[in-house]
Formats: sequence, structure tokens, C-alpha cells
Amino acid sequence: MLHRMVLVARARVDLAPGALNGELGILLSAHMKASVEREMTGGLVWIDGHFLDVLEADRDHLRRFFQTIAEDPRIAELRSLEFLPITRREHRTWSVSDGSRGLRDAAGVAAVRDGRADALQVRRLVSQCLRSATLAATPPLVAA
Repeated sequence: MLHRMVLVARARVDLAPGALNGELGILLSAHMKASVEREMTGGLVWIDGHFLDVLEADRDHLRRFFQTIAEDPRIAELRSLEFLPITRREHRTWSVSDGSRGLRDAAGVAAVRDGRADALQVRRLVSQCLRSATLAATPPLVAA
């Protein structure tokens, strides 16, 4: 059954400009590979020292992915804000964005930084970032 999972975590990798050439790039590559293999759609955004992740996929794929990243030393304070069944996907791909490029929702970013953000706020932030500054995306998911 199709589910959506919304995650927030503190980054333990450099997120500064040029960081895509280091651990951040390696982390994003692994996430993109997992997204293709597990037919996950959604998006990952990093901003103000945090990762915001919205994922849509089969429930078991999401659970296994969560277990994998919970053990990743490049990620700290991982929190699941939402894990629920959905009837359809909102995203056609899995995409990634640097949230510092074009994000205008200062209140949403402050809520993330202070640990007050809820799933809806995170979903809105991720969508806004992906609309304004997508850095990379998987091919669209094709259902047979």
C-alpha cells in the first residue's frame, strides 16, 4: 500500500556551497539510488543545517529506508513527522534542492530549526524549494 513519510534530521555533513563534491554529494547519490530502486518519489531539501525529506512509496520500502538512514552517521536527530497511507502520489520523481536558494518562508525555516515544524510545514517547504531550485531529479516513475 502506498504511504507518505515526512522526515526531518540534523545534518552531520558540510552543507556549504561546494559541499556537493564531498560527503553531501555521496549521501545524495545514495539517496537517489535508493529512490529509484525502491520506487520512491518526493524530495529532499537541506537548509539551515537540516535535511527535510518527503517520500512516497510502498510502506515496507519506506520502513526499510528509514531504518537505513537512522543508522547513517551523517544524519542526527532523525524524526518522522508523518507516516500514513495515501491514495495517490503528489510527486512524479524524487528530487533534491538546496533550500537556501530561493526559499522565502522564514517562519517555516525557523520552525524547523527550533524543532517545532509539523509535517504540513515540511511538505510545503520541500515543495516550494523543489519548484524554485531543483538541483537533480530521478526520471519520472512509470507505473506498468
